[in-house]
Amino acid sequence: MNFVLKARHVFKGAGGLLFFVCFCTSCIEPFTPEPNETQRLLVVEGHISDSPEPYTIRLSRAQPLNSGGSIPESGAAVFVRNNEGTAYDFTEVSPGTYQSDPACFKGVRGATYQLHIETTDGGQYESVEVLLKATPPIDSVYFEREKRFTDVTGKELDGIKALVDTHDPERKTRYYRYEWISTFQIKVPFPSQWELAPDGSFAQVEFYHICYNSDTSRTILTTNTLQLNEDRVTAFELDYVNTISYRLRTMYSVLVRQYALDERGHSYWSQLNKNSENLGTLFDPTPYPIVGNLTSSTSPDEVVLGYFDASSVEEKRLYVTRDELDDLGLSFPTNPCVLQADTVKGGYDEMLLRLSWGQRIITIPGFGSGALIMGPAECSDCRLLGDADAPDFWEN
Repeated sequence: MNFVLKARHVFKGAGGLLFFVCFCTSCIEPFTPEPNETQRLLVVEGHISDSPEPYTIRLSRAQPLNSGGSIPESGAAVFVRNNEGTAYDFTEVSPGTYQSDPACFKGVRGATYQLHIETTDGGQYESVEVLLKATPPIDSVYFEREKRFTDVTGKELDGIKALVDTHDPERKTRYYRYEWISTFQIKVPFPSQWELAPDGSFAQVEFYHICYNSDTSRTILTTNTLQLNEDRVTAFELDYVNTISYRLRTMYSVLVRQYALDERGHSYWSQLNKNSENLGTLFDPTPYPIVGNLTSSTSPDEVVLGYFDASSVEEKRLYVTRDELDDLGLSFPTNPCVLQADTVKGGYDEMLLRLSWGQRIITIPGFGSGALIMGPAECSDCRLLGDADAPDFWEN
């Protein structure tokens, strides 16, 4: 996983993010670049941790707000130097995406790191030195039932909210950031063993009943304990999942990642979150830049967008079974597949027509006699909704 930045996911999909950030040493102030300047502004996204995995730095060139998307910055020389003077190179693995070699570089808690970049046009950029802060262990990840109203219909929906608790007995953390990756099992209600062969006959094939899919956090999750006597996070909400989709129908799991921030990093992520909420989506360009920690050493007046930080990471996984939810009395709406399945009454011609619409044969009573029951393909073949291979961590 290329996190560790969420600029990693931000994790997966972070390549399209436009984080408008400018460097300054005072308070946060709005700044609106001219359109021609925005086209050449360098955007930097990166994070390192103490996890034994490749760390990712993403470079791109920002475009005007209405132009849609950024342009990857390829061919740059990228390395990170620690406080002992050792430099670790990052290799470009795809346009604008640079990764470290985990066999050569693993972050160390308490060490400081500085990012250096040289672009093909001779521009040189660097971050401030960042401390790889230690993150306290996660105490627990758990869920609670809660009914909420939808924004669209106002209908009350059942669901669960995932919560996290943690604390730092040494009171050194104070600022926290969270990310999560959820994985859920999908069981289609009408696994079909039949397909229409080229000669017009019915052929029996392998059916795919159980698949898996994943999702990642799409909002920035930060909190702090400055107003508390203890450095303790209690019942911080990570995500809410309702019972409409497949996510909770069989088995659900969420992996939570916890990062420690410094005051400046917390300010950056918090302001970025406010901007994305005002705009409506995290994956759109923000309307004005936020204080970052990168500058150009060749052009001191050049605005550099983005943020580079470091932190250890703590993880904990939660599993939620359908039995647990049933015991709590959660209500699940009728699966749409049940409502969409119906009998083919028009004979062979109607069956062929429906197949051309992407439907599948659900059952063949008597195989050759009686009516055919058909429904949407995604109700019969789970591969249309996920991956048939279970993740390595999945519990049976």
